[in-house]
Amino acid sequence: MNKYDFITELQKHLTGKVSPQKVQELTRYYQDYIDTEIRKGKTEEEVLSSLGEPRLLAKSIVTAEGMDDYREEDYRGHGYANEVDEDDIPRAQFVFNGKVIPRWKIWAVVIAIVFVLLVILSIVGRLLGFAFMLIFKYVLPILIPVIIVYLIYILFFDRR
Repeated sequence: MNKYDFITELQKHLTGKVSPQKVQELTRYYQDYIDTEIRKGKTEEEVLSSLGEPRLLAKSIVTAEGMDDYREEDYRGHGYANEVDEDDIPRAQFVFNGKVIPRWKIWAVVIAIVFVLLVILSIVGRLLGFAFMLIFKYVLPILIPVIIVYLIYILFFDRR
């Protein structure tokens, strides 16, 4: 393992467990630490060996931060599990101005946009004529509840 692999692995195990700013701060710290130790005469391999496994280092950092989301069954015997659990892979997050936006807010915006689009389409339908309006008269009462039920299902029950 080289410095790049070590830092990448550390970032992977910290992402979603500590704030993005903390991940950047820790990345810079360990890059500087490795570079400093190499300048002092140690080899890259010696420095990385003294730091240990990035996964365990990340676990220690997360525990020290008081946000230990790692599960104990991921650590078996004297080492750790090499398998990758789905729970260890961070979920996609929407970040705006450095803040993580909760899923429910994103879905609320999506629902609002869909509703506004349906209202606009309804108005346009009236302007385009009676035939277009008949479609919306019969389709919208069915389509809107189906969309809302689907979005509620995804929001509360879909765990992808």
